[in-house]
Amino acid sequence: QDEWNKKYNQGVSAGKEKGTVVVVIAVLFPLSAIFGIFAAIAIPAYQSYIQKAQLAETHMMTDTVMMAVEIYALSEQKWPESIEVLDLSGDLTSSQIRSMEVDNGVIYVHFNDDSGVYGNLVITPESTGQGISWDCSQSTVEYTALPSKCRMQF
Repeated sequence: QDEWNKKYNQGVSAGKEKGTVVVVIAVLFPLSAIFGIFAAIAIPAYQSYIQKAQLAETHMMTDTVMMAVEIYALSEQKWPESIEVLDLSGDLTSSQIRSMEVDNGVIYVHFNDDSGVYGNLVITPESTGQGISWDCSQSTVEYTALPSKCRMQF
């Protein structure tokens, strides 16, 4: 160190260097790598959590329409031709849904472009001996965006 100070620091000592810079770098580099790994895991998980929370509202609205279709079909003995003939008293607007339609009992849910859900949810009723069952096999959304009644089918 003394030779270095004489040659490069004009003989002035910059202090007693004992390798603390190396130790600090050796400690900070692994810590920053660990934080980077945590962020790589946590950010996608958080985004998935937010999307599921936003879809919960959509699924509740879809359940309401499904129930209204069931009630209409049981009372009128035919499938509802449109959403307007259903007795829906609640608010069916959502920041996630661009539009919701009913066509002969089939429920079509079209998502907004900024919702993070790509595709459409298509829920088809089927009359069975035990009542009405629902089929979502024609939906084009990801599996995670399907209502729980639809996920049990796959």
